[in-house]
Amino acid sequence: MQNCSGGELFDSFEQLEKKGQKYSEKLAADVIRKCLGALQHCHSMNIVHRDIKPENIMYDGQGEIQLVDFGLAKQTQKRMDEVAGTPYFMAPEVIDEHYEYKCDIWSLGVVLYMLVAGNLPFNGYSKPEVYGKIRKGFYRQPKHCTDACRDLISKMLKVDPKQRPDAGECLKHKWFKDMKDIEGDLEEGVSASIINNLKSFHGQSQLRKAALNIFVKTQHPKAYEDIRNQFTKIDTDSSGVIDVKELRQAIKESDFQSVVSDEEIDEIIAQIDYDNNGKINYTEFIAAALPIGKYLTQDRLNALFAAFDVDDNKEITEDNIKNAFTKLGREISDEDVKAIMLQHDTDKNGIISLTEF
Repeated sequence: MQNCSGGELFDSFEQLEKKGQKYSEKLAADVIRKCLGALQHCHSMNIVHRDIKPENIMYDGQGEIQLVDFGLAKQTQKRMDEVAGTPYFMAPEVIDEHYEYKCDIWSLGVVLYMLVAGNLPFNGYSKPEVYGKIRKGFYRQPKHCTDACRDLISKMLKVDPKQRPDAGECLKHKWFKDMKDIEGDLEEGVSASIINNLKSFHGQSQLRKAALNIFVKTQHPKAYEDIRNQFTKIDTDSSGVIDVKELRQAIKESDFQSVVSDEEIDEIIAQIDYDNNGKINYTEFIAAALPIGKYLTQDRLNALFAAFDVDDNKEITEDNIKNAFTKLGREISDEDVKAIMLQHDTDKNGIISLTEF
């Protein structure tokens, strides 16, 4: 379990209020964007959180937003019929006990409203009064925010969930771009060094690809924030994966000088696509784009080696490789294991040492 020592979302909100300052739209946009990204990932796995509220949005020790408390979460593709969540943040369809994943979008819309308005959109002296307002979708538009922000709130708080956008559609809303532009944070093309790193990932062995995927998952996102931002630029539809069309467009718009053919783009995706689904997900992209010399210190290399050397024998055997891949959710054939040994076991003694790794 991750330690969220930075406190709850509203701890920072209250600290600003004590100083006579307001929670800016820029800060609100950053919080909501990250929460939407988390929800998009959850919903893609058919996980519905069902209790989105400020207390369940926290900061970790490095200031990163974390969505927490999945105690009421449910993994299902079916409609749910039990009331779950916190009354002020419940979607109308939850109150009526007939809902799906978009109930989370409504709840996050309530959080956004609170961040920019400083109060709840649906309030009352009793639960029936609050529920009545929620069912009607009746609330006062917040005054001290941009039109784009009000528009996103109105979309997230659509009473009819069929008219309510999903997380990916919310992420494409004009408000998020506006908030970047206000601070002069204008988008630039994808870095040529990132394209170079993606191209040079060709030829990496399955063992090294697996090791790099483990490495990315065990590091704090702040460690490679610049590369994470590059992924966001390429993933123009905010789907959480990069497809051929998006990669081709990113290369075209970058300052990368070499011509990259469609065949080469297909090959880049094939080499990086560790999950074999024809697209590049977040972890795969970071693993391929990382400048290894900068990030992979000796201590981190030792830790990666230990992830395979579960017997702590200072060596990796064929069985170690099979077990490690199984834990990663990937089955590997005996032929692939032998190919890994052939590529890494340079002294032909039947094991892979740290030096060979």
